[in-house]
Amino acid sequence: MIDFSAHPLVETAWLAAHLSDADVRIVDARWRGDGTSRELYQHGHLPGAIHLDWYHDLSWTDARGVRNLLLPPECGRYVKKHVLVRVY
Repeated sequence: MIDFSAHPLVETAWLAAHLSDADVRIVDARWRGDGTSRELYQHGHLPGAIHLDWYHDLSWTDARGVRNLLLPPECGRYVKKHVLVRVY
């Protein structure tokens, strides 16, 4: 498992410099088992960030009942096309 606190996707300085770039989308993908992730997002998030709940928006359950799988490519393309412009 990747420890994103030790190895972030981008450095904070890069993010600060690119917050207003038109082709950058910041995704707040936090998830809470009690369903409060959207509420937490509404209470505070990075400027311009959109909220995608990992469980509801970015994962799926297969026919065997295996849960929390990353969306299949065709669904991921839909999310990228309609919600995201570019992900870093």
